[in-house]
Amino acid sequence: MRPRMVRSDCVIRFLTLIALCSTPFLLSCSGDCPTGSDTPDEIYTTLNWVGTEVLYRPVEGKHDYSLLFVLDARCGYCQRLKRETLTDPDVIQILGESFNIAQIDFTVDTAVFWQDSTVSSTYIARVVYGVQAVPTIIILNYKGEEIVRGVGFREPDELITILEDVLDGRWGLWVY
Repeated sequence: MRPRMVRSDCVIRFLTLIALCSTPFLLSCSGDCPTGSDTPDEIYTTLNWVGTEVLYRPVEGKHDYSLLFVLDARCGYCQRLKRETLTDPDVIQILGESFNIAQIDFTVDTAVFWQDSTVSSTYIARVVYGVQAVPTIIILNYKGEEIVRGVGFREPDELITILEDVLDGRWGLWVY
């Protein structure tokens, strides 16, 4: 008897389904933001990171806006943004209350959901969003359409201003 062949697209869909089902969709920092005694890596991981599928699909508990953080683990400014800006209690509070946040790391090419298919994370970053430099922050509306983009390191106060402008519907004013 011949061994049965498994189609690669079936395997990818199966693995994607497992990843989607195991991705918790929890609200973070609900009034209990990290304290100064936490390390930056511990604080960074308390953010409510979601899978990219949340950015493009209606999901229960989804916020109106999403922030996609595109980075490279070898990038000094990406690490600085994670260490200094994304650990700021005020940034964490705004992101936790009002944004779905996801990240794509160029050093880890994973299968991610986009529209009705599974593609590589670098495909999303490079082809769909045209990311050419990191760190890049892309803010999307409820439908997954890009409304704001920024490239480079941002101080916490600057990112807070940008996030508040988006929440107030003034994203057309933000260019950097």
